[in-house]
Amino acid sequence: MVWMKWCLSMQPMEPESRSTLPLSIQGNGVPESNDHEAEAAHPYPLFSRIGQCLGLRQKKSNCVLTKPPGDRLFPEDVGTVLNVYGEDIEYPRLRILTHTGCIKDGYCNIDDLLLMPDAWVAYSQWDGRALTPEIERLIPKCHTWSGRKFISDPTSVFVKAYGGVQRGKLNGAYPVLALVTLAGNGHSESVFLSSVHVFLESEGVEKAIKPHDWEILIDYWGKEIYAGAV
Repeated sequence: MVWMKWCLSMQPMEPESRSTLPLSIQGNGVPESNDHEAEAAHPYPLFSRIGQCLGLRQKKSNCVLTKPPGDRLFPEDVGTVLNVYGEDIEYPRLRILTHTGCIKDGYCNIDDLLLMPDAWVAYSQWDGRALTPEIERLIPKCHTWSGRKFISDPTSVFVKAYGGVQRGKLNGAYPVLALVTLAGNGHSESVFLSSVHVFLESEGVEKAIKPHDWEILIDYWGKEIYAGAV
């Protein structure tokens, strides 16, 4: 709780007198008054300080985390996904048909897509998941039967997978979405790839012998599947 220690050390705390304690616990624990206005006028300085600190922390978080405008859409709200659009890959924008037949625009988070098969299909066709220029150099535009192939020399690759796909089958199966983080050449970049199959050409499970031989494999999601010398 480093942030709390920092917050509480910002100003010296004044000793708490009996008059600042809630009236309900003065004396021997017997309530001395039902005057709620008086009680509210003398809050704990510690609680007040923590509350102020939480407020500052919330303001700081609001400056960092941004969400697209519109209503949050939950899986139970979605009847049919009509379109996926927008520029925020963490909070995709959806146009949906609700269970009551209404068309509605809003957003979801990336984990919600796991519970929306229709959204997976729409997401796999969404231009907003395009690769960044830095990643574009590391992952050439070549497709194999088992997905997009790495032909690069990263020093570290971390894969996290969403969704599922039948082994050896891409057409007709739900798309897989993989968050792949590459580190190397003095920078680190992340990219989302869809319709990725699970397969690894080189021997070994978690450590690839030849990084340029791999294909992105979701069997190893949540693990660093290659760690070279940085």
